Amino acid sequence: MVILCRVFQHNITMRVNIAYCDTDGCNAGAIPVPTVSLIPNGWQCPSCYVMGADRCEDMEPLPCTGAEDHCVEITGTLTMGDITVTKAASGCSSPGDGTLRVGVKKYAQGVMEMLTQAKCYQTPKAGRVIREP
Repeated sequence: MVILCRVFQHNITMRVNIAYCDTDGCNAGAIPVPTVSLIPNGWQCPSCYVMGADRCEDMEPLPCTGAEDHCVEITGTLTMGDITVTKAASGCSSPGDGTLRVGVKKYAQGVMEMLTQAKCYQTPKAGRVIREP
């Protein structure tokens, strides 16, 4: 499953490709990540990325690009050793972000991430940024 999520205007992109496996060694190799399109597609989402908070207060409209036709809003924690911080993010995403799972621990380069909330919804057309309740 390929997931592309851009969380705010400042050219920060989170690219994820999730591979589910149920046999020994099936996740041993590198998993390719999707490319990022720079071509706006007429959709837009509210965007932010905040460390140390469990919600976004100040949102900016983010023009979606390429295959991004959903908005995503997530909150969760990042843990490295004995340090845990909360985070909140929102932005444009591909449809696969609708499968983001709350309560599942993900590890990358010594950091454990766990989502406490995840919403994914169809994007509004540009000029009509909404935030799901």
